[in-house]
Amino acid sequence: MSAAVTRFAARLAFAALLAQSPALLRAQTDASIAGQGAAAGGGAPQSRPVPRDPNFMRDAQHFPGLANQSALTELMPVYFPATVPALETELPSAPAVRDPLWSELAGETNELFFAPLSTRLAKGGLDRRQRERLELYRRKRTAALAELRQSLAAAESGATPTAPADATLAELAATADALRHDLYRGGFLVADADWNQHRNWRLGDPGSKRTAQELLADELAVLRAATFYQEGLSTSQRQLLREIVIEIAASLGDTDTALAASDFAPDETIFFLPHGSRLRVPADIPAALAAQLDAFTAEKRALKRELRDALFALDRESDSKRERALRELAAQQEPRFRALETSAEAIRRELARVTAARPAAPRSNLPPELEQRIEAYLRNKASLQRVARQQAQSDGAPANAKKPPSAEAARAALAAFEAENRNRIAALAAEARALREEVARVSANSPAGATKSVDTLLADFAAAFKQQQLQALYQDYRTAVLQPGLRPAQRDLLFNAAVAALDLTGLKDWQAVPE
Repeated sequence: MSAAVTRFAARLAFAALLAQSPALLRAQTDASIAGQGAAAGGGAPQSRPVPRDPNFMRDAQHFPGLANQSALTELMPVYFPATVPALETELPSAPAVRDPLWSELAGETNELFFAPLSTRLAKGGLDRRQRERLELYRRKRTAALAELRQSLAAAESGATPTAPADATLAELAATADALRHDLYRGGFLVADADWNQHRNWRLGDPGSKRTAQELLADELAVLRAATFYQEGLSTSQRQLLREIVIEIAASLGDTDTALAASDFAPDETIFFLPHGSRLRVPADIPAALAAQLDAFTAEKRALKRELRDALFALDRESDSKRERALRELAAQQEPRFRALETSAEAIRRELARVTAARPAAPRSNLPPELEQRIEAYLRNKASLQRVARQQAQSDGAPANAKKPPSAEAARAALAAFEAENRNRIAALAAEARALREEVARVSANSPAGATKSVDTLLADFAAAFKQQQLQALYQDYRTAVLQPGLRPAQRDLLFNAAVAALDLTGLKDWQAVPE
């Protein structure tokens, strides 16, 4: 069953504006969304649509003490986090219209309790005990992160660093996993928020007439949910599942995931550590370093294949047998995960050596005052683009609309934007003309600029400015992934904070709308 795809495009002379939300599909049960749940009984099961993004589970409760013995069935939404981008790659435009839940979930984007927490919040919030546990975890995480940042700053200045103790970080990780479990488990008069609870189909069902692509989509749905709901997995395995899901989604043609996972020639994008992070590796690295990366990537792929095969084969087993087998696999794979950390550290040190030996990128030959004017122009342009996106989303269609806005609505939104911002648009256009004239004058009097056109000089500066912005945006991401000397738990802590700071708007990207 296909949900809505919201698209709105409005072109101005100075920018292209796009707001979108990928199509989402729901296939947790064979019953239609409007029909009765499994507890209601009766009727032949309906055929399942391809579960590209299954974002709803059945909340079916039966209260024995009630007079009518009725089964209460409703949909419980599940939100999955957006794809983590590769280091220093451009982010998609953030939506101007936010789901109210995002203020609660924004800081948990890379936490393994994200999906269960999203369901509890969407269903009306947490109970007192859950709220207290979550807030305590957040306070301890903030304190540990502040201590880690102080340690990094001290090390950079030559002072003696004092990083968070291993025991503190281990306690944080254990608390996060306990939260994950607690948030999807039910209680008295409270339904489980387990994605698997009311799933009445299994991977590898005999006699299935699903196509190969549909079967792969089924597997994607199960693996994505297993990241957050399947017991018996280690933290490293859960993080590795996020990578597997990205790869399968890209192979199925998920546009957003494919863009996030794509290679940028002549560089190669690889998954690194912490799990989920990705690097664009230049093609001209030394052969020895390339061999190290190949061996690292091959071992990671082998771990993924074992984990994926196990989850597929065990999906038809009982919960207890599946959990027991997965715990055994986690114990078997743990030494190999530790060996991966050792390999990654050697790669980091070699990458640092290779990077330090490379010449610095050439600086602009424009005067500092002119550079500042161009930077101000680019910032003002970006600000106006954000206003245009907000106008497009608020006037063109609501964030959860089932159909894209009509052409008339798009034209009306564009006209309203131009009317409200006519002065800003005119001022920006005037500044663009003035900057071109000034760059032309400066380049005419500069031997270095004589060989380049004004357009080329401006494009070079804009590209360099964008790269500076990306480096600042990804500073914590880069430190967590590439700085030698950090312990794995420290990298995980910093990487989670870095991903949250990217503001990937998981709710907007993965929100499903019932039809």
